[in-house]
Amino acid sequence: KGEKHWGEHVRIEYDPLFRKHGVDLVISGHQHNYQRSTVRRSADSAPSDTITYAIVGGAGGDLDLKRVEDYHMYNATYLDHHFVSLDIKNQSLSWTAISSAGDVVDHFTIQR
Repeated sequence: KGEKHWGEHVRIEYDPLFRKHGVDLVISGHQHNYQRSTVRRSADSAPSDTITYAIVGGAGGDLDLKRVEDYHMYNATYLDHHFVSLDIKNQSLSWTAISSAGDVVDHFTIQR
């Protein structure tokens, strides 16, 4: 498909499957920065019925200082080196994105 059309490919081919099968969190890489978006599963779903998409690609190497495309859907963007820590307990997933300097750049929790 090529990098330019990858986002479109994911939206058309995979997003309907994620929504249909109740996926709560989609983690991907490749893009060398941090981006997170939380969207409602459908227009008529409850506000808490969401899918979170996260791109985690800033652990090393050259950074992508621009987003491939801006779909105006990102809750958080960080354009520097980072890593993510996950804390899973019972029915709760706590996600923390941390800069290389140790600062929290994003945090959210998913409850099941």
